[in-house]
Amino acid sequence: MVCFNPDKVAFEGNPLNAVIRQGAIGSLYERKGGKVHYTGKPYPQAFQIAIDQFEKVGIRREKIVMIGDNPETDIRGANQVNLASALITETGVMGFHLKEKGSLAFEMIHKSDTPSFYLKSFTA
Repeated sequence: MVCFNPDKVAFEGNPLNAVIRQGAIGSLYERKGGKVHYTGKPYPQAFQIAIDQFEKVGIRREKIVMIGDNPETDIRGANQVNLASALITETGVMGFHLKEKGSLAFEMIHKSDTPSFYLKSFTA
């Protein structure tokens, strides 16, 4: 199996509802004895492809910020390729954890998943 998005869960809607993602299916397949090749976030190859595309149009990596709601994929991936990152805290995965666990959710973030910045939200 090839799994292009290792996220296991996402949170959508208002109120937030858990939605199963591809990574959960890959994980189940592995537990049943199957072999899974994961790609996408947080793997460095996926981030490098994006960086290369930005650089082709003249945007230096120092100007790139990965913005996401999931410390384990969005932020970890950015950190692995030395990109700045911003974690959205009001919605998505982190928003759900904060609603469930309060400020303890910040303590649960692994050191490798610590963002450069925290943003309450990201809107146009």
